[in-house]
Amino acid sequence: MADIDKALPNEVKKSIEIEGQEKAQEENIELQETLPEQGDTEITPTEDGGVEINFEPGAFNQAQSQNHYDNLAELLPEEILSPLGSELFANYTDYKSSRRDWERAYTQGLDLLGFKYEQKSEPFQGASGATHPVLAKRSLNSKPWLIKNCSRPKDL
Repeated sequence: MADIDKALPNEVKKSIEIEGQEKAQEENIELQETLPEQGDTEITPTEDGGVEINFEPGAFNQAQSQNHYDNLAELLPEEILSPLGSELFANYTDYKSSRRDWERAYTQGLDLLGFKYEQKSEPFQGASGATHPVLAKRSLNSKPWLIKNCSRPKDL
């Protein structure tokens, strides 16, 4: 079994060492090396005494739009829109093709239950032939129950 009771060190520090000016300067130099070059950033003072730092001054500027709800496709450059549109279309087609088997099974199930979606002329021209999805789902779920509970064993 492991030794659980271990003594804590009882050392009392008699003095505190404060880092010298040289150590602070080294850390400052390291920090400046990790920051982007001054030419790549734009620093704008604000009214309250702070600053706004923009690391990509040539990127899309929201000031170009007049309204928050403006169409971004009209504001973004073509080199951003093309890859974005291509990726979106590829994702959509992948999603659509991955659901193909499910859609086919669902459509066949609705056909077997007798749900037909066609133009109606009765009781009047243009009458709705829509069925509520809850009704369709309940019909799908209740058919096995009805067959099991409403049929006599000899009829099956």
